[in-house]
Amino acid sequence: MPAEDILSLPEMQITEIDRTPQVFQSVTALELQKNGLQSLGDIQLFARLRKLNLQDNSLSDIDELLTKLAGLPFLEELHLEGNPVLRSTFNCRSRILAVCKHLRVLNSKPVTQDDILNAGVTLEKEKEMLATVVESYKELRAHKLALEELKKSPRKNPELLVSNARMALEFDESAYRSSLIRKLIERYLHCA
Repeated sequence: MPAEDILSLPEMQITEIDRTPQVFQSVTALELQKNGLQSLGDIQLFARLRKLNLQDNSLSDIDELLTKLAGLPFLEELHLEGNPVLRSTFNCRSRILAVCKHLRVLNSKPVTQDDILNAGVTLEKEKEMLATVVESYKELRAHKLALEELKKSPRKNPELLVSNARMALEFDESAYRSSLIRKLIERYLHCA
């Protein structure tokens, strides 16, 4: 068997990876660029992969991608350029490096040991930031609910009404409406 056993199938309109013949399961380099792939299906059947080119497909689910990549322990080079997952996922590079600790090249850029170490730190800081944003959002919701209750009978406690109104106004609702923060909050709540 040659040092690098390549299976090259670019632009073949392959939409899923399944029922891979055993003869192909020993390949070390798989080229599937420009195929319209939406899922990596049974990519883990290529357990010896060192190089994987998935450029210009339709991969968009970061969780599925990370799960499948975790099943490729020898992966050293990965190309995902042109996939929606890169545009829609915050800290995508860090997420991939946290799972694929043996990568040497990611999206045509060299990966250093510092990159891999910093990936974990970046994700931990992101988690802390998300926790802060979620707490702020929960606090805002509590103030808004209290404000709505007090609006129904403001005579009961006018000081509390003013306090809750100020708190609700001070929170920048436009920040929550921004799609990035909303996605981060939703992702955090989903993972928590």
